This record gives sequence, C-alpha cells and structure tokens, in this order.
Amino acid sequence: MQAIYIKSEFRRQGIAAKALGQLAQFTLTSGCSRMEWYVMDDNSTGIKFYDT
Repeated sequence: MQAIYIKSEFRRQGIAAKALGQLAQFTLTSGCSRMEWYVMDDNSTGIKFYDT
C-alpha cells in the first residue's frame, strides 16, 4: 500500500485508527515482521494523529 488518505469530512471519527489497526492485523497474519509509515513534515494534522 502506498498511501492512506482520509477525506476531511470523514476525519475525527476513528476511521484512520481503525484502518491502521486493520493494516496491522493484515501485517501480522501475512507473516510480515513490521510495518512502516511516514508523514510529511508539512502535514501538521497527520503529525498530530500519529502523536496521539
């Protein structure tokens, strides 16, 4: 997967957290040892999400 983007009208509803949880579960069941993600320095909303 290359990117996850949640449209602004759907933010703050737990959708991104749920999507990352599902991705983590998929990672485990697929035998992967880790998952990585990045947020751009100018994406203050994304940084706040990952800091929580």
